[in-house]
Amino acid sequence: TTGWVFDKRDGYSMLTPCSAPNGHSSFMLSPNDSLPSWTVDFVKGVACAIEGIHEIGLNEQSRLISFSKDGATKTRINVYYTTRTIGTVLDHPRQGKTQLFRRNCTNAELAEIMRNPRVHTHKGYKRKRPRVSTEQSGSSIDAEEEMRNTILDVDEALATLEERRHNLVESITEHDSKRWNSGKAALKSMKDHVEMCDDEKLRADKAREQAIREQADKALRELASRTCKVCDRIFGSVQALESHNDVVHRNYQCGYCYKEFSNQHSLNQHRNATGHW
Repeated sequence: TTGWVFDKRDGYSMLTPCSAPNGHSSFMLSPNDSLPSWTVDFVKGVACAIEGIHEIGLNEQSRLISFSKDGATKTRINVYYTTRTIGTVLDHPRQGKTQLFRRNCTNAELAEIMRNPRVHTHKGYKRKRPRVSTEQSGSSIDAEEEMRNTILDVDEALATLEERRHNLVESITEHDSKRWNSGKAALKSMKDHVEMCDDEKLRADKAREQAIREQADKALRELASRTCKVCDRIFGSVQALESHNDVVHRNYQCGYCYKEFSNQHSLNQHRNATGHW
């Protein structure tokens, strides 16, 4: 992160310097200087070069890339690449959980903040949470700051919901596995018992075994009806599976030639190339 990083602009690959020219500190740059937007490839390239940085997600609509930083306490780093604004969420030793934003950051400042999210660039503004209302504080809150704080809150809520969903799916899978193992154990026990019985009891036991087999087959069919055929994930209901297929494995079809595509972007490219609008 003290040299060059691969970048891509207007379809051309290039190398972009990450450090300040002539060895001068990047923090000497005036906050009013005009800087071009970062690209997604450049930000990800800087993150890959720094140990302990992990990408959480990319939101192209908000022009936001989120990362997490390993350490004694986990830190979140949000990079708004078109405005060169960097927001960090971390635990302050005295103030508790705080948010710190830096505007119009340079390439070297991006690398330095990823390396040390607590570094001061003298370009930012800090916000401690929970937020205080404008009536209580007696001063107006910057609209951009408020929106960025809201985005951070939503991201944390989504992460909590995703973790809860993951735990629920694991619990459902565990219950399904227990039912399957119970059925297998019952079948084995039935087979051992049949071998020691006389002909009449054997017929009765075979009938019970057949009933158990039918129940096991029914359970397997019911489990298969809630299993995604594409990614093998198991859901709690058929409705949940259908919703998953609509969101994750949905096919996008051209209304003119009925050709199917895996995503909206590919469909739009096909329409632009063929004029099938």
